[in-house]
Amino acid sequence: MKMIKKVALAAALALTSSAFAEVTFNAYNKLFSDMTLIEKTKYKVSAFDYEEEETSKVFQGVTNRIYAEILTDKVDAMVKADVSIGHQDGSEDDYGLKWNGLVKDWYVEVRPLSFLSLTYHSDIFAEGSYFPIYDDNVAAGNIGSTGFSVVFRPEQVEGLRFGVTLPFTEETTNWVLVDGKTKEGLETTEEKINVGIGAIYDFGLAEIGASVRDVADSDERLLGFYIYSAGLFGQVEGVNLRAGFAHAWDAVGVEDPVWALDGYGSVYGENLWNVAVEVTDVLPVALTLEAAGNTNSEDSLFDLYGAVTVGIGINDQLDLSLTGKIGTDLNSDTDTGSIFAGEAALDFAFTEHDTLGVAVDVGFASGLKVDTDIGTAEVDYLGFYFPVYWKHTF
Repeated sequence: MKMIKKVALAAALALTSSAFAEVTFNAYNKLFSDMTLIEKTKYKVSAFDYEEEETSKVFQGVTNRIYAEILTDKVDAMVKADVSIGHQDGSEDDYGLKWNGLVKDWYVEVRPLSFLSLTYHSDIFAEGSYFPIYDDNVAAGNIGSTGFSVVFRPEQVEGLRFGVTLPFTEETTNWVLVDGKTKEGLETTEEKINVGIGAIYDFGLAEIGASVRDVADSDERLLGFYIYSAGLFGQVEGVNLRAGFAHAWDAVGVEDPVWALDGYGSVYGENLWNVAVEVTDVLPVALTLEAAGNTNSEDSLFDLYGAVTVGIGINDQLDLSLTGKIGTDLNSDTDTGSIFAGEAALDFAFTEHDTLGVAVDVGFASGLKVDTDIGTAEVDYLGFYFPVYWKHTF
């Protein structure tokens, strides 16, 4: 409830501050569901002659999302909230209304001076860290955070932003010393200041960004460098390039997986690279390719992630997209196998403000090797999903 009150107060302040300024309001309502989920999983542990097969068919429930954003000359604010009816915590028996944390995301940005921004709960990512298909960013490309950030924009250099951030959360009791840890074998806790710094510079032909997160904590410290160019550095209009590299001082520093299917696999590690290419208005179809991988293959289950999407504009109202994804292991010593996913999605814009989407998703793996408490298990997996949505934009 405290979180809801703070978000409401922030929105009210935004409206008050912008009472005599030009205001842009963006909002939508999205009703969506996976409709039906069918999963079949087979586990086999040869060392213990253990074999188990599971099949589940679960209606995932329905979620309604409300999104509202206010943009003014001095203050911006956004709130995104979900209300869901469905199974609680994955249980097939416990069915009812759940709030999903209610407020899923929000931010407030205040610009008291032309060269200064004060942001609360605002991620500020370099464009090069974004995956167009996966629809997420590598954490190392963020010069903001879920906490408090200060962003400077020197008036002498157009397109340049410097950021300093303290990434605390609502649950943090000490907003600065949030990375306290108890060292193994010791009863005392060593606290370290959690602070991040970074810069993003857009010089026209490209945008470059760099950040260091958890500067004072070698266990969590994360360095990222990213580049993005719309029009391929002015050479090919309609071709966009994203690329980057992240280095963690600890192997688990890049904790957010690039991709995972039902928890069976992801790509992360001490050194993580990413690249994406979008081709629009060049070919008869829209084409997007993206990939990520680590250079130290023993860190994560998979060493390489790849995806491709082909977008087909059937007419002014209908858009079809076909997507394929793969996570695979390049380390011949471990040979954990590969996992695949595919999707066919159709979007129908039946009014100026309303879009209906339907899709068929499938994921599968054979002979995937996963470590368990009783040894390495070979997993065969097959899953079908049928997501649908209706989105109304105000």
